[in-house]
Amino acid sequence: MVEKSVPSLRAAGGVAFLPTSPGLYQLTASNPAIPSYWVLPRHTRPNELAWTEAAILRNVGSIVYVADPELDTGHPWPFDDFLAAHFRRTEVSPGVTVFERNRA
Repeated sequence: MVEKSVPSLRAAGGVAFLPTSPGLYQLTASNPAIPSYWVLPRHTRPNELAWTEAAILRNVGSIVYVADPELDTGHPWPFDDFLAAHFRRTEVSPGVTVFERNRA
């Protein structure tokens, strides 16, 4: 079960909810750390993915990834490699995974 609070995640840097969910930002009283782009295999164009990855590296310390089984198909894909290179999975519950930025 995901147990970390959004304020504790924000303490480590910006929080990104992926795929983007304005409702989750409103419910958690947090501001988006990156502009709104859906990051899903087969739906995100390569140039949008590259732009989003660069924005994440500049502004995000934690990612809350909410799985959508109907849309989130087509793994592995380049974003999986990006996550593995720059983030570590810290919590997993059914449908939600929290990633925190690797610190050098």
